[in-house]
Amino acid sequence: MADNLIRIAYLYEDLMNTYGDSGDVKILRYFLQKKGWQTQIDNIFLGSQFNRGRL
Repeated sequence: MADNLIRIAYLYEDLMNTYGDSGDVKILRYFLQKKGWQTQIDNIFLGSQFNRGRL
C-alpha cells in the first residue's frame, strides 16, 4: 500500500444519500488528489462486514 494513500469510508451510501453526500465524498477525493494524495473510497453498507485491520 502506498505511503500517501488516504482511505475514505463512505457509510451507508445507499441509505443516506438524501442530501448529496456522494458529492461531499467526491469533492473530498478531488481536492486530496489535487494535493498529491492517492485516495480509495470504501463503501460500507448496512449489514456488511467491516474490516478494521484495513485501516
